[in-house]
Amino acid sequence: LKREQLTKGIKVTSTEEDRINIDLYIVLQYGVKISVVAENIISRIKYSVETFSGVCVDNVNIFVQGVRVQK
Repeated sequence: LKREQLTKGIKVTSTEEDRINIDLYIVLQYGVKISVVAENIISRIKYSVETFSGVCVDNVNIFVQGVRVQK
């Protein structure tokens, strides 16, 4: 993503139980295993947010917006 679009790929919403849901909109490189990349991103985001903010993460959802082919 271009620098001015970096924050457009993340949506954070809170639940009634003081937990948060995170939606990530990503573009992947052609040839990567989408499920492996998504699982890795989910675990890293959840761990980082809970560790550094103390807020419990209910869900991390990954939405693949496209696939980039390297030239």
